[in-house]
Amino acid sequence: QGYSLKRGSAFHLGLLTGSKVRQCLHVVHTYLPRIHEQHQRGVLTASGLPSPQTAIVAGVARYFGLQCAVAVPQYDNAKIDVNRLNVSLAQQYGATVYGARNPRPSGVELLAKVLDARLGYFRIKFGMMADVAMEPVIRQVENVPDYVREIVVISGSGLSALSILKGLARYGKTHVERVTVVALSHFFEDHKAHWYDGLPESDRFHGDVNIVPAPMDYGKLCDTTDFDWTYESKAFLWMQANRPPSRDVLF
Repeated sequence: QGYSLKRGSAFHLGLLTGSKVRQCLHVVHTYLPRIHEQHQRGVLTASGLPSPQTAIVAGVARYFGLQCAVAVPQYDNAKIDVNRLNVSLAQQYGATVYGARNPRPSGVELLAKVLDARLGYFRIKFGMMADVAMEPVIRQVENVPDYVREIVVISGSGLSALSILKGLARYGKTHVERVTVVALSHFFEDHKAHWYDGLPESDRFHGDVNIVPAPMDYGKLCDTTDFDWTYESKAFLWMQANRPPSRDVLF
């Protein structure tokens, strides 16, 4: 007997897979009239490496026939690095890639602000669009089986994990006693305080929210499982080490 499994990666748009693709499609579709009328029919996003955000936004932009610009840390063109695969895919989807000389998040964010002023494109920043971005994942909670007692989920920005908490409340999944969030950064707790903790009692999950650090850093790839090397693989390693196989545990 193994764990229960619900894969966001079963959703795909061309080569792009995962819940964040679903989120991005929903965000762009929601704001599409505004993008056409006020933002030069273009979208802009900023991301670190090796985040798939650049490829996802570029692929969704192509799907809707939009221009796309992405800001990332600048890198040496002579270097071959799997962390750059998503940026290369973004280029293949037609995005223009801009590199920030300061590789820290503050440097990439500054570049994005400069591009925002220059291009006038609509900024895709999931952490600032939580109410819209979270909705497609919230709806995925409706079919969580009644026998599940714990959900284990990876957290990068934290929006998918928070969406699960909101979905459990919306669909009355009181049989789920605990959600364990395997966190790659502080963003889950930051976004939880901003987007979740102030919600009415009826919109919040009343079980245990267990936040644990991922066993590997965000920037280190984990290729020891069949899941995503940047995200899910690390949560799966944590689950294997800390939870015996049981269908009651939903990954």
